Amino acid sequence: KTDQDKPLATKEKRNINYYNSFLKYWLLRTIGEGHFGYVKLAYHRLTRTQVAVKLQQKWEKSSYLANEISILKTLDHPNIIRLFQVIETVDHVYLVMEYVSGGQLRQHIKDAQRLCEEKARGIFKQILCAVKYCHDRGIVHRDLKADNILLDTEGNVKVIDFGLGTRYSIGEELTDWCGAFTHRAPEVFLRLPYDGRKVDVWSLGVVLYCMVTGALPFRGETVMQVRRAVLELRYDIPRYLSMGLRNVIVQMLTKNPSERPTVDHIVGHPWLRQGEEGSPSPAVERLPKHPDPAIVRCFTVFTEKH
Repeated sequence: KTDQDKPLATKEKRNINYYNSFLKYWLLRTIGEGHFGYVKLAYHRLTRTQVAVKLQQKWEKSSYLANEISILKTLDHPNIIRLFQVIETVDHVYLVMEYVSGGQLRQHIKDAQRLCEEKARGIFKQILCAVKYCHDRGIVHRDLKADNILLDTEGNVKVIDFGLGTRYSIGEELTDWCGAFTHRAPEVFLRLPYDGRKVDVWSLGVVLYCMVTGALPFRGETVMQVRRAVLELRYDIPRYLSMGLRNVIVQMLTKNPSERPTVDHIVGHPWLRQGEEGSPSPAVERLPKHPDPAIVRCFTVFTEKH
């Protein structure tokens, strides 16, 4: 056989696939950076849709990225970021995802100093909706924090970053020591086997506290100082918060995980039900919209064929 007849090497094939895939996009500007690499805003030529392209270098923590891809492919919820396509080269992986223009919840809290209860309630209900959807499907996030929650320009929530997420079975206890130490549950600090759902609830309690106070509940200059504050349950709840809101926070930040409520229980709390009189029932409540279904279908078919 001539050189032209020989099959391409795997590396060459991957590079050709990479270039063919990226002909579909205009890469615009960097919109985020982190330990994983960076995120670029891009434009999908066929559908004229803006997307976010997350670039990850293949390294010793590639298992986290593979885990995130595996989980996101199974999720379809308006409050969870949508994964459109995965492009792989020898050295890098690119995740083409839904673009959310409003930025991180953390920045919204910082800009406002703290959120009023009405606004916090609306955002938190959407976060709960996303987490409940995951728990109902045997998935826990394990890294819930304001940095991993995005808002669009209309205030709709998108939960992101499932790299530490995992699947679980009812009754199964997890042992991985993970998650931001500022949002870490007592049982994780103690390295005890834990229920991932209850760990998510603790983290949600920290997120809600941050939203309505503008600060973390458990503070310290070192990890050990934060750990001590968590294990001693040492935090203050400002008096300007309503009794109902204080009660929600206290319930979620219950030290004993067996006494800590589930997401299902929190969803029904009176503070979260305020303002629902005369509105659609939870079963038919209007949720934030997905990207235009016609565009998504076109996008999916096009990326699969090419």
